[in-house]
Amino acid sequence: DPLLPLPDEVALQDTDTRLLMDAIENYIKSNNGPSNTLYEFSRIDLNNDGQPEGIALMKAPHQHWCNESGCMAAIFESAGNRQPVRN
Repeated sequence: DPLLPLPDEVALQDTDTRLLMDAIENYIKSNNGPSNTLYEFSRIDLNNDGQPEGIALMKAPHQHWCNESGCMAAIFESAGNRQPVRN
């Protein structure tokens, strides 16, 4: 099973999903993440504002994103800037 579920064609046409994926890629680059980083993501409204936040869980390479406590995750606001609000 692949670690990163590939978004279906409909999801890729969703502007918010594209913005979130771009923000995750920027997050990876800003954390000196390898270009072969694998991650899973989801969108859910965490603060009841009607806008889904993005949650990304970094999966591999394990030695970069994970330690004995688990793997790094980041939460992205649904606001226009899509910056991680907690990681």
